[in-house]
Amino acid sequence: MREPKTKSRDNELAELQQTIMEQQAKLAELTDLAQRTRADFENYRKNSEANIARAEERSRERVVKQLLPIVDALDMATANLPDSLADDDWAKGVIATRHNMERMMKELGLIRQSVRVGDAFDHDQHEAISFEGGEGESEIIAEVMRPGYLYKGFVLRPAMVKVAKK
Repeated sequence: MREPKTKSRDNELAELQQTIMEQQAKLAELTDLAQRTRADFENYRKNSEANIARAEERSRERVVKQLLPIVDALDMATANLPDSLADDDWAKGVIATRHNMERMMKELGLIRQSVRVGDAFDHDQHEAISFEGGEGESEIIAEVMRPGYLYKGFVLRPAMVKVAKK
């Protein structure tokens, strides 16, 4: 009679071992799933942060680009200031506004391109609005019509220039 009890215990032990192995396999599967889910979430978080940063940067760039006509108007106003208005408070206010705008532009990463008459014409940096004939092969800037700007090292608005052959 002892043998049936031993077989019963052996069967119970085998069943328990089988159950333990099944549970360990489920645990390993769930652990793997949790690790993959954690990694997926971390990737999602990083991608979301990068997308938000790119959207913010595009928004800043659009705002900065919208400021350029105001900067151009202030440049024209201060460049053509008559000597008779040099001591006028209103004119001084316009000049101060232009200086404040320039400081703000630098803080935003907006830099005026350094373009001068006689510089070589560069299709990537300049926008030609007219070409003047000449005898040479090289193209140079004959006149700067509107300044160009770099935003964080990239051309935001090319300088508008007249080009001549030299």
